[in-house]
Amino acid sequence: MAFNQRWSIGLGVLAVASAIVPYATIPMEIWLHRKGRLEGEWRLEESDHPQDRTWYDRLLRWFLRHAWILVSLIVVAVVALYVILLLVGPPGGK
Repeated sequence: MAFNQRWSIGLGVLAVASAIVPYATIPMEIWLHRKGRLEGEWRLEESDHPQDRTWYDRLLRWFLRHAWILVSLIVVAVVALYVILLLVGPPGGK
């Protein structure tokens, strides 16, 4: 959402940090809604804005158009992480 709506890095970090504390996202979302930071559609096509030419904006648009690939990659990454953690074993090496 932060990249799509072109939020500053600080605002994006604050939004992610609010997700750590339970229910802290509620006042954050209310504030973002009041400020109009949540309005607008997902940017699936390139516009005249200079930020649309960056590699991560092109990647974001591509993954938004091919969401099933993004979901598949996330599932593969989570499964791989769990397999690696199971192979490593518990902390302390027992």
